[in-house]
Amino acid sequence: MAVGEPSSGDATFPEEYLKGIALFNDGDYFEAHEAWEELWLVSTGEEKRFLQGLIQCAAALHHIQLQRLGAARRTFERSRLRFEGLPARYMSLDISDFVGQIETFISRCTRETPVGDGDPSRRPAIRLCPAP
Repeated sequence: MAVGEPSSGDATFPEEYLKGIALFNDGDYFEAHEAWEELWLVSTGEEKRFLQGLIQCAAALHHIQLQRLGAARRTFERSRLRFEGLPARYMSLDISDFVGQIETFISRCTRETPVGDGDPSRRPAIRLCPAP
């Protein structure tokens, strides 16, 4: 297991959150969206906004996979609004780093043909920060 990858034995976070991270990091954005949505449905407040931002990021990258760049950009911009006002690190995710990775990826996909890159090292990844 790489540093920053969620552990299935990590009792700190809900199972759906960790499952969504693993799916996201595997490039299975639709399924990550589905996992986080289960948690989002029962969340409130900041956690609900945070999860909605993650869900929209996953949806944006799913649009990239489907070659829908305009929809990807619009969905990503909505996700940024969800993250506004949240702490810089939420549920051990460095939001600024994560948003930056996605922004860079979408920008690169806009310039490249074919759209996107199957190379996992070039895709955004969620790496949880260690507890302070």
